[in-house]
Amino acid sequence: MEISIQKATLDDLMDIFDWRNDQVTCQMSLDSNPIELEIHREWFLKAISSKNIKMYVALQDDAKVGVCRFDMASNAAEVSINLNPSFRGKGLSFDILQSSIDVFFEEVEIDLIAKIKEENIRSIDLFRRCGFVFDRQEVGFNIFSYSVSDTR
Repeated sequence: MEISIQKATLDDLMDIFDWRNDQVTCQMSLDSNPIELEIHREWFLKAISSKNIKMYVALQDDAKVGVCRFDMASNAAEVSINLNPSFRGKGLSFDILQSSIDVFFEEVEIDLIAKIKEENIRSIDLFRRCGFVFDRQEVGFNIFSYSVSDTR
């Protein structure tokens, strides 16, 4: 079953909100506190209309299976991924992340970074499988990078 990637829209607001506040997601997020709906709504509306944020929803057979976001700064985009809790453990994260990166690079070619909690071994392994390399350690998390010039 193939993964397709589409830009996030207002229709995705509640799904992404629910996934973000999932207990496992909270534990692995840099900010582990649940988000209030109004704060999420305000952030989401700004995010989907921002020229500096690209957010994609991954679909498998019309089911929303995950979200991948790219927050662009002047020299790199920080990438994050979150799966629909119902689809964890099904081997989809690699295809979601790699497909999202491919779609992102069709619009923008900029180096990528990922900030991952030290204990989030699954995400560390995922980003390494997608070509990210360890860059440096900061308090509580590791920074991984992906250079466009190394792959293009």
